[in-house]
Amino acid sequence: MPQTRPNKVVTITNDEVYDLATHLARMADSISVIVGVSGTAERDGLAASYPGGTLPIPYYVSRKDVTGSPIEIWDGSTWTRYSRSYAKAAGTAAIGVVGASVTVGPLAQTFPAGKFSVAPIVTVTTDQTRVIAAAANVTTTGFDLYMSNWTPSPSSNGQLRWTAEQITATSAAG
Repeated sequence: MPQTRPNKVVTITNDEVYDLATHLARMADSISVIVGVSGTAERDGLAASYPGGTLPIPYYVSRKDVTGSPIEIWDGSTWTRYSRSYAKAAGTAAIGVVGASVTVGPLAQTFPAGKFSVAPIVTVTTDQTRVIAAAANVTTTGFDLYMSNWTPSPSSNGQLRWTAEQITATSAAG
């Protein structure tokens, strides 16, 4: 009877009849590794090499045909691209009424201290259809928020949502 180690690797026990090829294969199949593939055809064909034609869940591949060799994860029904960033932050802020055809700002927004090593890419949205939001003067510590009501009627109270992302240690873009 095989044993499962604390790190989830399946190994032989003393009561098993020794069979090097079988035991090494079983152990190798129990280890979560990232498998390099040349493209979607190779990735999608991996299941055929597993007993019963089913990949273990989760199963990880690194796409060598895509710049940056992104990791994709099999969850039992679909492949999903794993998105990793060097740093991310998000926040919300209450929006008061923005008058008709009025621009408000700058309103200083602050990032968590030490989060970014370069000025990140900032995206802002609102739940107000009359209000357009924009980020300006982005630095490693925060940004200035501007909101503009483009309609001839005042907006309602609402909420601003922002996200900031830095993809690598030296670049906001990736």
